[in-house]
Amino acid sequence: MLKIRYVVVLFLVLGMIVSTANADEIRLSPDDSLAVEVANAESGDIFILEGGATYTLAADNANIDGVEITIRAEEGATERPEIVMSEGHIRFHGSGGALTFSGVNARGEGQNYFITFDPAFSQANYIKIYDSKVMDFPRASIREDGPESGAMVDTVIIENSEFYNFDDDGYRFVHFGSIIGFDYFKMTNTTVSDFTESLIWTETPMTKTVIIENCTIEGMDVPKPSFLAITSAGGSVSISNTIMLNFEKNDASIFGLEGFSTSTIENSRYYNVGSVDYDWTAMNSFEEYEPDFADTVNYDFTLPDDSPLLSAGTDGGPIGDPRWAPGAVDVEDEATVPEDFALHQNYPNPFNPSTTIEFTLQKTADTQLKVYDVTGRLVETLVNTSMDPGTHRVRFDGSTLPAGIYFYQLEAGEFSSVKRMVLLK
Repeated sequence: MLKIRYVVVLFLVLGMIVSTANADEIRLSPDDSLAVEVANAESGDIFILEGGATYTLAADNANIDGVEITIRAEEGATERPEIVMSEGHIRFHGSGGALTFSGVNARGEGQNYFITFDPAFSQANYIKIYDSKVMDFPRASIREDGPESGAMVDTVIIENSEFYNFDDDGYRFVHFGSIIGFDYFKMTNTTVSDFTESLIWTETPMTKTVIIENCTIEGMDVPKPSFLAITSAGGSVSISNTIMLNFEKNDASIFGLEGFSTSTIENSRYYNVGSVDYDWTAMNSFEEYEPDFADTVNYDFTLPDDSPLLSAGTDGGPIGDPRWAPGAVDVEDEATVPEDFALHQNYPNPFNPSTTIEFTLQKTADTQLKVYDVTGRLVETLVNTSMDPGTHRVRFDGSTLPAGIYFYQLEAGEFSSVKRMVLLK
């Protein structure tokens, strides 16, 4: 294990704010105990896994005890590291914990979950999963641990990831039971296949915002209670540019949404799912269509070269997870190579609740795009990976943030630039 202490110093030129933060960057070899390291973590610790290496969680859990941590692949890795979980899970203890999981595969080999919560657990700040593949968990991806769990997760964000084969003991992909819930859930550019009963299930009316964008969702067995079984107390749900297919049918609608004041679905397709009845606040271009994927049995959801879905999305791009477009490399890359690095002004600006940040890379570079508030506190890391040359666009969603001034910073190789944006409410 190699531990590096460093100090991050950020100068935000608009307002001359200086922010310093200590963090540990901890490089783990496959011989190190991930469970022990996470159990002893301090807030801000970043656990870096070797590309292509296999790590194991056997009987011991990786317990997150009220701290905010990151588990990610090393920079420049050409193959994702993998965590094999036979009996251990990633488990939250206490209050105020948070997890960012980036560029890592997780595989289940036993009666276990990917992420779960201690029965006495009460609150987590966020769970963020980026650029990862999670597969072969017999029970669920994210769920409570026992019927007496009482918990609240403020934010769940899943982007550019794949989840396969959660299809054994009758549990859901994301399962928040009768006394557990979340404020904000967003899943974008993600594929989910072979899950049981529901994509999301929660009985508590705590849910405020659910966003599903550009996702491919296939193969739900035993639809009880429904594909989306979510209770809210005046929140909003939005589904766009998403494909849903091959759900085991019953007489009920696949949309078991209750208590939402705003519900929208647009530019989405369904096939072989049963009833899609629901009284949406707004519905546009929600149609039945067989996508004719290459090989769903082996989790290949590549669209045909001539598929009309390739240009039917809201922005003229694909419907479904855009990484399944033929020849796709990156969802927002353009073919032309810019002459220089650049960070552009976000649009729209001011914005409410989301905006697009565009930047160009002259050559392949380790790239980070981060958002800070006016105190210099890191709000969200939007990009943290090696990226190819080209023009890239990333959407930033401020639904859970207060109105005010924010700054976004791009670092790519030796290039660095900061710009200002305004969130209105």
